[in-house]
Amino acid sequence: MTLLQLSVFYKNLAEMHNAGISFISLFETIKSSEKDSQKKSKYQIIINQIKLGKPLTYAFKQSQLLPVFDLPIILSGEKSGNLCFVFEILSRNYQQSALAEKTIRQGLIKPYFTLAVALFLPTLPALAMGKITLTSYLLKSFGIIGFLLLLTYYLYLLYMRSYFNIKLARIRHNIFVKLPFIGTLTKKMALEKFTSALALMLESGLPIFEALDHAGKSSADINIFNAAQRIIQKINSEKTLPQAFQTESVFSDAIKNSILLGTESGKIPGFLQRTSLAIKTEVFDSIEKISKAIPVIIYWFVTFYIAFVIISSYVDHINELNKVLEG
Repeated sequence: MTLLQLSVFYKNLAEMHNAGISFISLFETIKSSEKDSQKKSKYQIIINQIKLGKPLTYAFKQSQLLPVFDLPIILSGEKSGNLCFVFEILSRNYQQSALAEKTIRQGLIKPYFTLAVALFLPTLPALAMGKITLTSYLLKSFGIIGFLLLLTYYLYLLYMRSYFNIKLARIRHNIFVKLPFIGTLTKKMALEKFTSALALMLESGLPIFEALDHAGKSSADINIFNAAQRIIQKINSEKTLPQAFQTESVFSDAIKNSILLGTESGKIPGFLQRTSLAIKTEVFDSIEKISKAIPVIIYWFVTFYIAFVIISSYVDHINELNKVLEG
């Protein structure tokens, strides 16, 4: 499922479950309207597991229908009895992620085609001088464009698959963290997801130990997962929650302060939600800036590339004329 489809799926689950429809009837209804045979089989797995008396989270896990990092969050909703609330939050989060993805995609359409057009230029002088045929020119140029389209498509598929596979998700995270400009943004996104997940689980009534454990498991950043486990151990060693968080460098000062203020006021979920919203706003602003900067970078790259090709062609032509004249 795409990010937008996940948002709609969770929204439907929240509305139908809130209306008192049983999960068996709910997924039977969804299955009957589904055209994709693969999804139909996954819905059937969920139905079979629920009929066997298995928890909803277990049924989701067996079907591999949903992103693997959503399962700990859904489990917290099952344990606390606030599934509708959890589904609504997940739907809202995926809607925002889908909007961010759409912004980036739309910003890249024009520069992508500009770059594609530029790929026709390197062999254009050779065509004009009769060194290659029109057929060879078109085959080579369209071949490069086709390769880029195919590469982009498979990279997107790999990106979406990482939502459903822990190993791929952590590989994706580790790669993105090392990329210029995107690395810091990737870390912030992981922190925002952990903070919002922890706030959601505490808000739904889950005890702090379970909330920390599940929030850590819902993160693609292994450093955050390990930090959450260490915090649990430190609390068991009679350290306070703020003290345990202060020792973990992976968390920002804003998150540590929200834990401190939330503990003192008894409103940890509220402070965490506020911090999560601030991080999310910062992430969206960064995404918008990147989506605007990338086209400019590509346009300038293409401009200089075209200038280089024209000048190189002109220089080569002058050199050939000089050789003829000298001969």
